Amino acid sequence: MNKSRFEIYEVCIASLALSVAYLYVVLFPLAPLSREEAIERGMMSSARVMVYKKDTRLAVQGGSGFIIGKKDGTVQILTNAHIVMVGGENIDDIAVLSETVDYIVTLADGKEYSGALILLRKPELALLEINASEEEVNRLAVAKLWDPNKSVQKKLKMGNEVCAIGAPFSRLSSTCGVLSKIDDTFGSEVRGVYGIKGEILFRTDAAINPGNSGGMLILVETAEVVGIVTMKNYKREGMAFAIRSTTILRILHETMWRKE
Repeated sequence: MNKSRFEIYEVCIASLALSVAYLYVVLFPLAPLSREEAIERGMMSSARVMVYKKDTRLAVQGGSGFIIGKKDGTVQILTNAHIVMVGGENIDDIAVLSETVDYIVTLADGKEYSGALILLRKPELALLEINASEEEVNRLAVAKLWDPNKSVQKKLKMGNEVCAIGAPFSRLSSTCGVLSKIDDTFGSEVRGVYGIKGEILFRTDAAINPGNSGGMLILVETAEVVGIVTMKNYKREGMAFAIRSTTILRILHETMWRKE
């Protein structure tokens, strides 16, 4: 059946609109975010992670985390392995840890949730899962990980402005600096079986305090998570390290952590 003239015009107009939209995106990419805008976006998906002795409110240790997935009444929180492991490197069995401690996740709105440890993975990554109502899950923001294949910012370089968001001193806060090195490594093992030996890390001069571990390091201009803050050099000023988002993405795909 032949198309009417009106239908042909309709197809042409739709094609023209798509072409104009594509050219607009290419010629006029989104303006970089301000530091304040980026921090506000990062805060929305950030969390505090506390570890308590089982069935008590006796704090054992704590740190930070951020939302990396949600689906069907569950929300996944990424953090560092050393935040959730208790009793040193020898206790790294999820079942044993779950019988020993309770995990409490506090989201940006101040609401607390009981977390379940569902995965430990080298390098220094852990995944907690919380249950929430459908309404709560829908309103929660998932952090966007920087992916060179999808991001407007295709390549990171030394000098890019970044901010660390976490919960040092038990409250979410942010400090900012720059990427001072994009390919740092450790020749010796750090943090045992879930350590970071041989991993390519980001180094930043953003101020990092106890409790920042497990929190996000965001690229200011896009508010994308470029890394998870993992450790700092306490013997030297301005040397903190983050596991890169490309490493996190690889682990997510390998283990199917992410729940879209």
